[in-house]
Formats: sequence, C-alpha cells, structure tokens
Amino acid sequence: MFESRITGAALESAPGRFMPGEFMLLSEGNPVAINGQEASIHDLLICDLDGVCRLNDQRFACDRFACLPEETDAIDRLGAEVAGHSREWMWEGLLTVGVVDPGWQEDLGRHPLELAIKEYLPYLRNVFHRPIRHLRIDTESVLTAKARRLAKAAPDYLAAHPEDWDGRTVLGVKPKRVLAKVRQEELDIYENRLAVRLVDHLSLFLARRIRRLREIEGMLAAVGDFGQQLRGSHWLQNRVSRLWGDTMQSSRSLHVARELQKNLTQLRVQLLGMMDTELYENVPRRARIAGQIRMTNILRNDANYRFVAILWQTWFELAGEKPETDADFYRRMQRVHERHAQVSTMYVVKALAQLGFTEVTRNADLMQPDSELVVTRPEEPRITASIRRKENRTLFVGVHDRPVLRIAPVFYGLLDLMTERSALAYLEALRAGPRGDIPCLVVFPGSMASSRSALPSSVQDRMTFAAVDIGMSAGAVRFVPVSPYDITSTERLARCLRWFIFSGYFLQYPWMLPANSQAILTRHGLLGPAPHTLIKTDSGTRIGKIDQTQRLIEEMAGKCETWEKEVAASEAAATHFEDLIQKKHHDPSLRGQARAAKEKARTARAQLAELDPLRTDLARALSYTRSLMTCPCCGTVNADAASAVLRDNATFGVKCVECECEWGIGICGECHRRYPFIRIARIERYIEGVNAPGWEEMTVGQDILATPRLLPDGTVRFECPWCGHV
Repeated sequence: MFESRITGAALESAPGRFMPGEFMLLSEGNPVAINGQEASIHDLLICDLDGVCRLNDQRFACDRFACLPEETDAIDRLGAEVAGHSREWMWEGLLTVGVVDPGWQEDLGRHPLELAIKEYLPYLRNVFHRPIRHLRIDTESVLTAKARRLAKAAPDYLAAHPEDWDGRTVLGVKPKRVLAKVRQEELDIYENRLAVRLVDHLSLFLARRIRRLREIEGMLAAVGDFGQQLRGSHWLQNRVSRLWGDTMQSSRSLHVARELQKNLTQLRVQLLGMMDTELYENVPRRARIAGQIRMTNILRNDANYRFVAILWQTWFELAGEKPETDADFYRRMQRVHERHAQVSTMYVVKALAQLGFTEVTRNADLMQPDSELVVTRPEEPRITASIRRKENRTLFVGVHDRPVLRIAPVFYGLLDLMTERSALAYLEALRAGPRGDIPCLVVFPGSMASSRSALPSSVQDRMTFAAVDIGMSAGAVRFVPVSPYDITSTERLARCLRWFIFSGYFLQYPWMLPANSQAILTRHGLLGPAPHTLIKTDSGTRIGKIDQTQRLIEEMAGKCETWEKEVAASEAAATHFEDLIQKKHHDPSLRGQARAAKEKARTARAQLAELDPLRTDLARALSYTRSLMTCPCCGTVNADAASAVLRDNATFGVKCVECECEWGIGICGECHRRYPFIRIARIERYIEGVNAPGWEEMTVGQDILATPRLLPDGTVRFECPWCGHV
C-alpha cells in the first residue's frame, strides 16, 4: 500500500505516472522491491538510472532527473548542515543555519579543471584543425576515369559483370566500371574519439559551472538591490539584510561572479566552435570512451594529442561521472529527498521566526518523525501554532490545536523540468484526483528567476503560491519553490504561512456575544447613553466601539463586585439569624429575617450569575478586538484605536499611527465574501510595473494577505481569495 504525500490518500498500487518522491511505501506486509532494491517502509517511489520506476514486476513512467544537478548538490550540502545544527540546538540551531548554499563562496574560486582547460585548450584546438588520419584502402567498383590502381581481381570481376561493360570491340571488352583500389582517409580512430568526447564532457562541465555562477549572480544582485534600497519595501529590505548578514561583501562577490562567468563563457564558446569541424562530424555520436583511457603511441608521443590525454585524465579525476549502480543511485536519491525535507523544514522554522513566533516546546527535533514543535507569538495577536513532522516527511501546521495546513516537501524541479503540456496535465490530474481534508502546500526545489524556467508566466503563476482560489477550502493544493540560490525563499514561505495562520484569526471578527446581551445590560441599566456600544445582529451581538466597551466592562465589573459583596453580606446575615434561632431565642421575627436574607442572597447570586459570564465574554471579545489593533508590520499597538473603523457589515480597517500601514477585513463586491488584507504604506510605489511570477517576494514579501493589484487609475485594490475578483 502506498500513500500520497500531497493528498494523504492511501492507494493499493502506484499510479501510472508520478513525480519522484510523491508516493511513499506505507506497509511492509509483503516484500516490495523498488528498482530491484529491497524497500523499507516509508521509502519513496523514485526512478532508476533508465528513468523507469520498477515496482516488483511492474514498470511505471517516472523522471530520472528530479532536479538540476547543481541545485541537487546545493541542497545536499545545505541539508547536511541543517541536520547537524538541528541535533545541537533544535530551534535555535535551525535559526543559525544560512538560507543559501554553504558552498557558494567556494564556487567563486577557480576550479582546477578550468585552469587545465585554459592551459591545454590550444593543443585541443590543434587536434581538431589538423587531426591525425588513418589511410584505409578499399576495393570498390568505380568509373573507369576515376580508377587509379586496379585490383588484382579486376579482370575476373569484369568478366562476371557484363552490366559494367561499355561495349565490345575486336580487341575485347571496353569497361565502363572497373574494380579498383580506393584510398580513403579515416578520422574515426580511438584518439580522435577521445578528443571529441572530451569536448562534450568539458562543454557540459562549463555549462553547469556557468549556470551555477548565474544563480549566484542573481542571488547577489538581489541582495545588492535590497541593500541599496533599489527594490522592495524597507520592511522587506531589513529582513533580507538580517538573513544575509555580514558574511560577505555582496558587491565584490558579484563582480567576481560576473568576471568568472564571462571567462568561462569564452572558454565554452571555443569548445562549441570545435563542434563545427570535420573531425567532430565524422566521429559517431554513439562512440563512447570509458573513464580510464589506454595510452597509445599517438597519445604518448604526439605534440598535441599527449596534452589531450592529460586533459582527459584531469577531467576524469576532478569532474568525471563515476559509474553508479542501481543500488547506489537508489540510496543516493533517498538521501537527497530527505535532505530536501530537512532544508524545507529549516525554511519553515525561519519563516515562523520572521512572523514573530518563538519556541515553546524545548528540544523538539523536527528532523525526527512524529516530533512536534509548539511556537507562540509573545506579541499581539497572541497565536499558538504547532508543527508536527510525520513519518512520510510531511509537516502539519496547526493553530490552537486545529490543523490548518499540510506541507509536503517534494524533490522535483517543477519549474525547471516540466514542459507546458506536462505541467498543465499534472495540475489537472491533481485537481481531479482525491483531496485531503486540509490544504496542502507542495515545497519543491526551484526559483522564480526569469532565467530558470521556460514555462509561460500563466503556468508559472499556477506553480507558485497565491491566495486566489485556495482560501480555506479543504484539500486545495498549491506550490511554493525554494532554492539555496534564492534569497527570498524564506520570505515566500513566510507569506504562505501568514495566510494560513493569520487569515483565520482575522476572519473570526466580529467576536459574537449571546443574542440576549443587550437585554441583560438593559435590565442592569448599563447601556447608558451609548446604545451603539453593542450592535444587534441576526446571529447574536457583536462588539462595537472599543473605548465605550472598555468603560462598559469597567461598569460591569463594578456591578459584579457590588453583587458579590451583597451575596456575602446576605449569606452572613442569614447565617447569623440561623445561629440565633438554634440558640432558642424567642424573637418571632428571626425566622422572617433569615428568610429575607437568604432571598436577598439568592437574588444577588442570580444577578451575578447573569452578568459575570457576559462580562467575561465581553472582556475576551475586547481582548481579541484589541489584538487586531496591533500593526502587523511595525508591531505598534494602536491602543486608542483612533484610526480604527469597525463597520456594521462585519468588516473593519485600521491605520497604524506609526508607519501608516493599513490592515483589516474587506468584502468582495462580486461574491460578497470577506477577506483579510494588509496594505503597507506607499505600496503602489513598490508594485508599479511588476507582474512577473514571484513579484510579491521581490516587492512586499510577507507583508500581505490578499494579493494587492494596481489598477490603471493608480489605486490599489485587493484580489478576492475566493473568486479572484479585483
């Protein structure tokens, strides 16, 4: 039996086509072999070296390369560092881990193979321009005018083939074609095959190095833009600066990355030029050379070929792909999938810390299965959240003991490896397939950089998180890319978690009180001259003006205190009268006075029982409403609520007196459903002219709930998370 890590559905057998790591072995009742390897419970379904997943005797289509090679290496390195730090300090350890590839600074240095390519490239170029050729003499039937040297069997061949006669004379046969010896120059020899395959290997090595440097350049350029305040809000700039720290001067590193990328591109252009030569075209593409070469006389003694042999050996030692068995590949891919889950967990922890959460549960190692971490916000709004890791490497996020989100780390580069057709087909299969009971966020390796994906923007938008069309619907699946080369990965996850954790808290407004609240307060004479303090609705009574409600609670507390004193005094009087009666006092009024004291105590207790619960509910409602007055950007508590507008249609809006940020609950003009929003000051300046996928993380980051849109008239409206209407 298998379990979908995305939907949580249990399947008796694997589907026809799936992503690597999407399904996990759930039971071990019967022996199961995955790709010829004995599988253990909780192993993931992955493919073999041939791009096929073999499950016992069944074969399923699957993608071999789950991610770009350079990103796989980066995730492997970062995941190893995350695993080490989590064992040492748990929550604190994960917060100390960097968010980018720990080996990026080493990548800015010159690789020894690059130096060897630069040194021996002239000799390799000479080989392609003046290759050694072997002469081969063949016997062929050619036109008589082209024959230079007849073969020994030419007379017998001519006698047996009259179709090659041009005519007959009295002297004999006049031939049209004769059997002659033809000399041909052969380029397909071992030494030339070695040179051709070396060009292929070196070109691939340089392409990967250039791609990695391009990722580092994009990361450093983004950091530089944030640092120089050329991009994003100042809240976003400060958070990125804290993530990046002072580990390196990004401007100098950016210059080094660009220069190195330029030099390697020049080397690769020269290698690509060799692919247009006669030698490259005459060596079959299927001609392969094993890792270790055999040294021939040409490779030992020729002035050019001997350096080709040296360059091959250098490549094989430093960058050659070593032979890998199915067992080695299976174990390596299972490890890399686990590394990606560890990296995703680290990003989730950092995102929660950015949202203001601190650890409550001590020594909770989220790298271990069935572990749980409880976090809370020490500031308003005070929300308690939990993260529980399951055996299938998924994380469940809960708010006040209520699960709200499943996070499924899937090691597959959706943006990098999928075509438009396959991406749309997969999204449609997810939409039509079984759904879980809570929304799922698929965390996959990738970046929103424009150079990474060839997918159209419309498809990329569906491969990245957006509040549109997910709302709080059960089982909805959305995607979020993270990458060790993308400095905004934490910001992107924080934006997702803010929606799932905070939107439900916002939408609890207004805090509803019992429907008879106004009647109770009227009976006690507490509404006074401000009848709009509590507003009657069909489903109950909601809180109104905050300052008036505070005064009302104080009046209620005074009333309750009076009733409590009266209860105590009446009970004491009744007890006193009963004591006198027991002592056989003959005053006939004692029994009447005792009954009156008991009745007075009962009446006061009834008044207190009616008013005190309402006072508690009203105080809780006021505390909740006041928590909504805390600015989500700067944390300023707008205690006087002078800029808060509590509307009658269950919406509200607040404007911070410190940073001028606005937040609250709006209502859609199309579907008439409520949605939470955050609008930072001068947001139109940040989002103007940006519409590329992932623009939210580059402009406002986590400081939004509903997605803001800039209209042609310059006003900012919010996209309804339920219907998409702006």
